[in-house]
Amino acid sequence: MSAPAVVAAAAGYVAVCLAAWLLGRSGAGPPPKRTVEIARGVHMPLLANGVDTDHHVWLEAGGRHLDTAFLYGDWKQRAVGAAIASSGLPRGDVFLTTKVMCCPTLRCGGVCEGGTTAPVAVNAATYRNVTAQLEHSLSVLGLPSVDLLLLHFPCARWADTAAAWRALERAHAAGHARAIGVSNFNASLLRRLVKIAAIQPAVNQVGFSIAGHPAEHGGENATRYGCLEGSRLYGADDATLRLATARGITTQAYSPLGAISNVDVLGRREVQRVAAAHSREGGARNWTAAQVAFAWLLQQGMGAVTATTDARHAAEALDAAELRLTRREMRSLSRLR
Repeated sequence: MSAPAVVAAAAGYVAVCLAAWLLGRSGAGPPPKRTVEIARGVHMPLLANGVDTDHHVWLEAGGRHLDTAFLYGDWKQRAVGAAIASSGLPRGDVFLTTKVMCCPTLRCGGVCEGGTTAPVAVNAATYRNVTAQLEHSLSVLGLPSVDLLLLHFPCARWADTAAAWRALERAHAAGHARAIGVSNFNASLLRRLVKIAAIQPAVNQVGFSIAGHPAEHGGENATRYGCLEGSRLYGADDATLRLATARGITTQAYSPLGAISNVDVLGRREVQRVAAAHSREGGARNWTAAQVAFAWLLQQGMGAVTATTDARHAAEALDAAELRLTRREMRSLSRLR
């Protein structure tokens, strides 16, 4: 080997060693994944857009997961179907989640109240009721199936929850959903469900954010907080996350910036400090508090459902997968309340 080649090889070796030393010193965790396998052969993009009626911006920014629900109404589900149809993307390139409804113990919204205009009554969940909701949703979406079907809430009665889950299992067997899961289930209900389930839930979607696991309101004050999403009652706590992880159930966080839990994640000084520190280190990029909030979820293997029609915010959320928080930063952010 020539002298210049030896020098080049030595320089390369030193660079590799230096990078490894810096990585160990910073304690940076592994890079977040962009997708996760929630069931055999079913890969879910971890970042999704939901609730809004204009999803074109999300798809144009590179987002490939849309989230909707029977509870959101026909007009919002119809908007999701229209966005997929007009995107020019193959159907298999866009991951679609929808949810069927069951009235929880602490009822929420007009669907569970008297006088609702919902196309399918949901005061009690039965196999026939949940199946009718799904059939209606697929008709409105203009699609024969979805990628992920969730039970939006646990029912007021356990017998109804079990009946609803059996309907989801039948929908999966019939090819109407590639994977099935739940939303707003706490650790106790998850344990109970997995004991009777023929198909284990692939996902538990709960309100979860920095400083909002659980929310400060803790499940009280129903008048102010509506359905009480973000509380322990609906699975927004570390105990539920740990159980789901141990069972191989992917946790997906809605309201990742804290609105549902009445937490100002973006205004937290520690979140802003971490964003500023990475902006200084990176030089070319200015990381935002919102990206830190998303990265904190992604590095724990969690998904996140945001809601935006703003191109800048969509790109910001999707770029968060490139941000690597250190282990110390992850611990610091996890301690915030």
